[in-house]
Amino acid sequence: KKEQERLFLELKDLATSHKRRRDIGKRLSEIGDPRRGIGLDQNGLPDIEWLPVFPGGQVKIKDEDFKVAPFYIARYPITYAQYDAFVNAKDGFNNPEWWKDMPKDYQMQKLDNRYTKPPNYPRDYLSWYQSVAFSRWLYSRLKGVELPNLDKSSKSGWVIGQNAEVRLPTEWEWQWTAQGGREQREYPWGAWQEGYANTYEAKLNQTVAVGMYPHGAALCKAEDMSGNIWEWCLNEYSDPSAIKIIDSTNSRVLRGGSFDSFAYFAASAARYNFSPNLDLYRSGFRVVVPPILRL
Repeated sequence: KKEQERLFLELKDLATSHKRRRDIGKRLSEIGDPRRGIGLDQNGLPDIEWLPVFPGGQVKIKDEDFKVAPFYIARYPITYAQYDAFVNAKDGFNNPEWWKDMPKDYQMQKLDNRYTKPPNYPRDYLSWYQSVAFSRWLYSRLKGVELPNLDKSSKSGWVIGQNAEVRLPTEWEWQWTAQGGREQREYPWGAWQEGYANTYEAKLNQTVAVGMYPHGAALCKAEDMSGNIWEWCLNEYSDPSAIKIIDSTNSRVLRGGSFDSFAYFAASAARYNFSPNLDLYRSGFRVVVPPILRL
């Protein structure tokens, strides 16, 4: 316990080097990482720390304005421990239900397990399909969970499965979070600063545990929105308004940059894309709880 507390204090120190942050994450995985939002709950389900993103607003992408309603976002990208819960669950990865409407070739798309990483690391080597399948499974398992109402439409809360859902963020939800909403920050913390994220400039050339840069958090406290891993978003790249999951191989949006991206790509508004079937060594995702999308 004492050692953990000491390590967390070190993370808060801006002088702590990139290499040391990498080592702290590894050490925490060995002695037990007690942080909320990175492991599993007592039912063996991913323990997500939901952060309110409020109020909503508007984001411009490719000259189109997208309205953002208030929602909740996971503090961290999904970790190895959390994705493994999906893989190992009886009703998890191998349940065809989570892969419905996806191209036949990519249903139950085989995972790239060449590299195992500590449980508190962000799950990488994931395709868009594998990310969506997880979010559908988690949605089904969290039905009935209640979160405080963010849109003030009624006094009662948001109940997952009734008036709220779990899914990948749209690109505009992701960007609204990263830019701190109306503050329109260039990076989650403000102007670019060396030492605030695991990008190419850090020279680590690998992912680190989630949350190793607490000072680089967004306004709502979401961490790792810049660097470490690219994060899949729900919508298509060339037509951002295309968010309905269909039998499509059109390329999807990735946001946030990774450990081998230049700072430019880790900016709040920077867009990137890849084919949804590519399980890139640097791609993962996080989840959101918004009001149910009426498509």
